[in-house]
Amino acid sequence: MLMPASRVASPLCSRLPAPLPLLTLLLPDAARSIPRRYRSAYARAASSAVAFPAPPPPGPAAFSSTPMLGAHAAAGTPDGHVPTPPLPVAPVPKTAARTPPLVVGVRREDKNRWERRVPVTPDHVERLVLELGASVLVQPSTRRVFPDDKYRAAGATVQEDLSAADIILGVKEVPADLLLPDKTYLFFSHTYKGQPYNMSLLRSVLDKRVRLIDYELMRSPENGARLVLFSRFAGYA
Repeated sequence: MLMPASRVASPLCSRLPAPLPLLTLLLPDAARSIPRRYRSAYARAASSAVAFPAPPPPGPAAFSSTPMLGAHAAAGTPDGHVPTPPLPVAPVPKTAARTPPLVVGVRREDKNRWERRVPVTPDHVERLVLELGASVLVQPSTRRVFPDDKYRAAGATVQEDLSAADIILGVKEVPADLLLPDKTYLFFSHTYKGQPYNMSLLRSVLDKRVRLIDYELMRSPENGARLVLFSRFAGYA
């Protein structure tokens, strides 16, 4: 049976470096690599190994699923063959949870009754659905420049409730009482300059833990130019 160096039953083994007795009993060919001054001691230690007690016959409890070392080594067969203990079986990883599709909400503009602009057109919605696999929720509106049916034809769902949306798109400021908590919004908030008339909106954004992405702060990394802006005709409107 396999035994640690401290338990090999030969006084000669005490003259060998600690790892040698166990190494040479397991790997006789390793004798060639033993320094010359230890070879005679090795030979006597190896010959004395025949006096070891016979190992017990292997049984169902001879091995466990965990490899054993030292004094807890697995028992061998009567002919001296030492079977290799079975390796522990790695657990099968669970299948990763499937990422749910992105849900985009398009809110109805309500700052004034003349507002007809939209943050995304039906063509944009179609690309979101077909290219990204996103779900798009559009609040109904009778004033929007594109009718609701155009959004339905593009693959959107027209409904009032946007609470399932991950991202909500708009054009102008969202009334503070209509902000949904813990959502991501994109719109022109007119707050980054510290405009006094919109500080209550900014406070509501903070209180409701809203992630606000303001179009005015979306700028080119090369030259700092704004990427989303109104034309001069927006001021006339």
